[in-house]
Amino acid sequence: MSKNGYSAGTITYEMLEMALYMGYSEIYLLGIDHTYKFEAHAKGIDGDPKQKPDNLLRWEKGYKNISNESQRRHIMIQNCTRGGMLEIFNRNTLEQVLSK
Repeated sequence: MSKNGYSAGTITYEMLEMALYMGYSEIYLLGIDHTYKFEAHAKGIDGDPKQKPDNLLRWEKGYKNISNESQRRHIMIQNCTRGGMLEIFNRNTLEQVLSK
């Protein structure tokens, strides 16, 4: 790749960017929990559970950008993770994908 891409601070974002660049038409995500498992996240920022840490917000901005770009290019990205908190991409199950 000759261009430097935007970095949302997560390798998942960068791999999605690379998959779009390489021309994949279908992308399936597995094991993307997109959560924080420590006390500060559960309480939120300044005691407000609706506030998210800055890096989580940066990741979500990156994922939204990738989602918008993939839709513009008619590239399907589906999240096949069981559980997790990443709701920016459409959900599917691995079982459904493999049964096609």
